Amino acid sequence: MTTASRDLEVSLARRWGIVAGMDEVGRGALAGPVAVGVALIGVDAAPVPEGLTDSKALTARRREALVEPVREWALASAVGYASPQEIDDWGIIAALRLAGRRALAEVASHGLVPGGVLLDGSHDWLSAPGDLFGAIDGPDDPFGVDLPVQMQVKADASCAVVAAASVLCEGRTRPPHAGTCGSGLWMGVEQGVWVGRSHSRDRRARCVGASSSLVEDADAGHKVGRAGVAWPAVARGPA
Repeated sequence: MTTASRDLEVSLARRWGIVAGMDEVGRGALAGPVAVGVALIGVDAAPVPEGLTDSKALTARRREALVEPVREWALASAVGYASPQEIDDWGIIAALRLAGRRALAEVASHGLVPGGVLLDGSHDWLSAPGDLFGAIDGPDDPFGVDLPVQMQVKADASCAVVAAASVLCEGRTRPPHAGTCGSGLWMGVEQGVWVGRSHSRDRRARCVGASSSLVEDADAGHKVGRAGVAWPAVARGPA
């Protein structure tokens, strides 16, 4: 398997000093929290741990084996979370921003503040919204520092510092043989989703396009299919 490169982040570190790579887990889940990982490196970053790439391309065993090498490679790292209630209250983009800025606040609490962020994808969900209403109607910022953000599509596969964030984040949120993190109930490997009880009934119904009876089935420990069919649950993750 190809190992991600550190070239882009090292070039950014020449300008920023310390670069934060960030990636998220849980944005595609229909229930549960979102988590954002951050890893920091500088211009003198050591060689990239062998096999480090997008966590989604790794087996659970390989991902777990990379966690400690990644922590040792990075100057600092953290994972920030936003709860299902915060997603319901503020929306998914604001929740991602909150989780990301909690992760940045955590590394900053240990005396390391990056000069900029390398973010996976094409949409900057980390920076504060530019419109007046977006700035007013949202959660407080736990980090409180505006940083330049460089977007890079597929950075979780091509940029080592973002791949590191994805491995650390995924390792904290995904149990073996499960899909994207849920709130106590995990998304299984089949084509259904676990619907978390911590989400409001209306949101759970919207998530799966299900009737209230199917949401009740989910409350009873059943699995709700994408086509609106409920069948008995076969496994559960930790509460």
